[in-house]
Amino acid sequence: MNIQGAATAVHIALSNRLIPYVIIGRYAIELLRGHDVHGLETSTSTLTILVECSKEHAVNVLINSSQPFGLTSVMGLVYDPDVGYISADPIYVEIHQSQIAPYFLPWVTQSPKIRRPINAMVDMLVLHPKMLVIAAARFWDFSSEEYFVQIHLTDVRLLLCWLNGQKMKIAIDAYNGPERRAILMTFSSLYSLHEDIRKLLEGAMRPEDFETIKDGNIPRDELDLPSS
Repeated sequence: MNIQGAATAVHIALSNRLIPYVIIGRYAIELLRGHDVHGLETSTSTLTILVECSKEHAVNVLINSSQPFGLTSVMGLVYDPDVGYISADPIYVEIHQSQIAPYFLPWVTQSPKIRRPINAMVDMLVLHPKMLVIAAARFWDFSSEEYFVQIHLTDVRLLLCWLNGQKMKIAIDAYNGPERRAILMTFSSLYSLHEDIRKLLEGAMRPEDFETIKDGNIPRDELDLPSS
């Protein structure tokens, strides 16, 4: 059993029901960067997906599919070929829904994606790093346990390095109003708390966005944004 098997099962189950989804989280970063990523131990045991439907509907589709998904009181939704007898190390499937506070994850169908093969038969769609880094930053902002804070902080660093290497910018311009303000505040917190990623942020942000988070002068609402 491995995470590729879980990803394939998710793809089959959701595709059969025409549910838009995309891979996010640690496994997405591994698919983007290859196997040179170190310290990503959770990528082998957790598959994180973003769906454009209610989380409850996605869970029901997976449970009622022909694929081996199950629910446990301790772990939640899991993938396990022996799902009737949950093993000690199933793949945990974490589902997030588009646009729900506090993460404000993007709409799947409207977001840029990168296609990555996971085996000879199946390609997975990964949320583009210019939006995936926003998701990682928001996960960091709202993590209550230090272990997960450090995981998401590492994710942010890796994605910022990818964006700098590709000379791409974080897609903050895809948001407006209160959501944009919340996202800018998150990156402002990252800037103020972690000196080692300030240059990465500068290289991966539009100059006007970087100056905003650097100064901490976050517009109150969309009307306060400078005209382009």
